[in-house]
Amino acid sequence: WTAVYTANASDTAGSVSYSIAFTDTAGNTGIAVTDGSGGVTTDTSAPTLSSVGIASNNTNTTLAKAGNNVTLTFTASEAIGTPVVTFQSGGAAVTDTSVVYSNTSGNTWTAVYTANASDTAGSVSYSIAFSDAAGNTGIAVTDGSGSVTTNISAPTLSSVSIASSNENTSMAIPTDAVTLSFTANETIQSPTVTFSSGGASVNGNISVSNTSGNTWTASFTANANDTAGPVTYSIAFSDTAGNAGTPVTTTTDSSNVAVVIDTDLPSLLSSNPSDGSRAVKLDQNIVLKFSEVVTAGSGKIKLFDSSGKLVEAFSVSSSIISGATVTLNPSADFASRSAYYIQIPSTAFVDAAGNNYEGITNKTGLDFVTLDVNAPSLKSSVPSDNAASVKLDKNIILTFSESVVAGSGDI
Repeated sequence: WTAVYTANASDTAGSVSYSIAFTDTAGNTGIAVTDGSGGVTTDTSAPTLSSVGIASNNTNTTLAKAGNNVTLTFTASEAIGTPVVTFQSGGAAVTDTSVVYSNTSGNTWTAVYTANASDTAGSVSYSIAFSDAAGNTGIAVTDGSGSVTTNISAPTLSSVSIASSNENTSMAIPTDAVTLSFTANETIQSPTVTFSSGGASVNGNISVSNTSGNTWTASFTANANDTAGPVTYSIAFSDTAGNAGTPVTTTTDSSNVAVVIDTDLPSLLSSNPSDGSRAVKLDQNIVLKFSEVVTAGSGKIKLFDSSGKLVEAFSVSSSIISGATVTLNPSADFASRSAYYIQIPSTAFVDAAGNNYEGITNKTGLDFVTLDVNAPSLKSSVPSDNAASVKLDKNIILTFSESVVAGSGDI
């Protein structure tokens, strides 16, 4: 014999018990049977999930780049069969269809897929289909804690520019700051920037700063020990998902900087009048020629006469400079047959590298004497003019206002 009934959703969950009452054909009643082999438990409740969470094994667990594993973890309210999880990225099915399921302990499961470079960028979504051992289907679960966003694109840089703090922004001398600025197309991790000057690594510390948004700067201070020459650089960078951008080594605006290591002071090559000259024209300018191009510093160039009296002071300014030549135009002509000297402060002129001309502080570094443009005059004579009673054997003596030399003709 068999006795069959159909379980109903309204049945009370639990073990199914029974009692078999039976009688033979003679009417003898057997002892009711309430046990035997086997057992059935009524389970009419659908399972549920809890502790549903998603994370990536990326350093930033909310992001996934190609090759990262994305893990969905959940715990069932009772024993369930192997679930089926459907993952999507950016609204499209993920490339990896081989989701790995693991019953890690008790009723806790994980479902893992590997992000692929072909996945659509965007938020990762999921749907968990599951049933208990009795076949009761749970309501598909599509949300929980945590989030993962697929980012498989490498970042790029724009607005890459380099400049020096020098007045000439394409040149850097010791103590000038050289700054490289650039903007990423997305949030990036702190980049690694290397600088070289003249083919050798720079000596100063490199400072990297996120100035605003996705804009960054990297800078170093030129050092006297740096190798002179063009400044080159390399920017290594990755986005927050770890996607590495192609290292950048060129600017986008053709800007450039060269380090100039010049320790030679500018020197005075020549002057007009020259030092020690003795026939300087009275209306002559004073022209100074230096060993290199100079710019105005500060102070005054002073012109003195032989007694040490200040004749004129010339303010140092760009108006008296043309390249490596400085021209002083005295406000009045020099005096005839007079000695002068010039003194120049060490702050007056500076070269492109910031080296100062050492100056002239003595009376003989640049001195000269002007032409004698006045004719000698007869100061006295013996016998004197209109003298009477002159001795017959008397010499005639003429005394002039200055030394004279023989010319030509007869007296």
